[in-house]
Amino acid sequence: MSGNLKGRLTDHVTERIWKGRQSLNYERVTGYEKGMEEGRLRVRIHRDSYDFQCSARVERWTRQEWVEVLTRPFTREYMPNAYGVSHHDRERKSTYESALRLDAQDMLREALLIIAPY
Repeated sequence: MSGNLKGRLTDHVTERIWKGRQSLNYERVTGYEKGMEEGRLRVRIHRDSYDFQCSARVERWTRQEWVEVLTRPFTREYMPNAYGVSHHDRERKSTYESALRLDAQDMLREALLIIAPY
């Protein structure tokens, strides 16, 4: 991404990775800048045992509520790193954390292009 022309992501504010009974969950809130405008984006990834119950989305804070900017289908094509992880991977914690972070970062970049295209 080139300079402030299209905006840039700033340091993340919070990051959480947790396990449910049959799921892995990732949430990250990060800032963005575009010229004089600043804001926050939140990415949420839910990796369930069943693909049809998985979700991946990015939302933008409007000072009142989180509004959806981007959703991705949970397929190998759109979520190439997180698609292969499982909540059963207890021994490979660093592997699934890394996979979730990689796809989250890709999604944040794509969302930034949507909200700050110029």
